[in-house]
Amino acid sequence: MLIIILGILILVHCSKYKKHPLQSTLSTLKTITIVHTVLFCFSSISLISSVITLATGSFFETFEEMFLAFFRAADIDTIHIAGILGNINNFIQIAMWTSIIMDVAVFIFGLIALINGVKTFSDRNLEATATTNTAEENQRRQAMFAQNMRNYQQNQQNYGYNQQGYGYNQQNYGYNQQNAGYQNYNQQNVNSFTTQQPQNTAWVCSSCGSSNIPAANFCNHCGQKH
Repeated sequence: MLIIILGILILVHCSKYKKHPLQSTLSTLKTITIVHTVLFCFSSISLISSVITLATGSFFETFEEMFLAFFRAADIDTIHIAGILGNINNFIQIAMWTSIIMDVAVFIFGLIALINGVKTFSDRNLEATATTNTAEENQRRQAMFAQNMRNYQQNQQNYGYNQQGYGYNQQNYGYNQQNAGYQNYNQQNVNSFTTQQPQNTAWVCSSCGSSNIPAANFCNHCGQKH
């Protein structure tokens, strides 16, 4: 199962690396290929050992002799048992051959993936392109980072201006509130003074009908008291 998973990862990264070569993709491809190679070697040794054992039949003969010897020691008739063991051996052989066929298919797939991976990361042209693309990608990321930093600093500066303007507005608001209080106080004083002061109007003498100034207590023409 691991051989299949790693083989699929190798083929995917080979396709990705060929479309857009980068050093990071190349490093990942090499790492997966090395791990796949180690597991593939162990799997190949196990497959070869299983094929040899199955082809020689030594495993089944040893298995059958062990059971027959056990039943002979117990004085049990081994004729029917030998037939049963023969059927069991046939079933096991079929199962093992089926497993070996599947292992061979996995072996072929793993071998194809391994060859493709080694061939891909050994390509010098792709490696040179990956170096160039990686340098360009790093420059682009550095430019984006620098632009983001400038935007951040500009936003911080604008925020400071906004905070300063907000402080000015708050201060002006306090002045306006104070002036409004002064205006209300002056208006109240004016209203109070107007209410308390007498009306400065001239008065007419009831005797001669002459007009006199407001402060006069007697008529200036006839002397009639106001």
